[in-house]
Amino acid sequence: MFDDTKTKKSNRLHALDDYTLALRQNRQAEQRKEAEEAGDVWQNQDLVFSTYTGGPLQHDNVACAWRKLLKKNNLERARPYDLRHTNISIDGDVGTNPRLIADMAGHASVETTLNVYTHTDLEAQRAAQTRFAERVS
Repeated sequence: MFDDTKTKKSNRLHALDDYTLALRQNRQAEQRKEAEEAGDVWQNQDLVFSTYTGGPLQHDNVACAWRKLLKKNNLERARPYDLRHTNISIDGDVGTNPRLIADMAGHASVETTLNVYTHTDLEAQRAAQTRFAERVS
C-alpha cells in the first residue's frame, strides 16, 4: 500500500524531545481507544496519523484541515511541507551543528543545508564574534 522512500537514506530514525514524545504517547492512547471502538474494522498499520479506523489519511482531508488550521490562527498560506524548511532553518538559527542538521534532513551534503536552509543576520554574526572573542581572550 505504501511506496518505498525516495532513497535508502530517506529511511532513517529521528530522536524526539520529551514534549513530542509525550504527544506521541497521548496519540497512541487515543489510537488504542479508537481501535477498541472500531473493533473488527480497525486497520493496524502502525501509523502516527490515521483515520478513526487506523487507515491512512486521505490527502484532500489533510489539506482541508490544514487550511482551516492556518485560517483559525491567522497564518499565511503555507504547505505542510514548508514546516520542513522552517524546522531546518530554526535548527540553524539556534546553532545546531550543520552536519547534524544535514543528517536529520537526509541531505547528501552539508552544502545543501547551508546554501538552501540556513541564513545569517547581523545578530548571528555578532554572537559568533562574541564567542570567538571570549575563546581567544
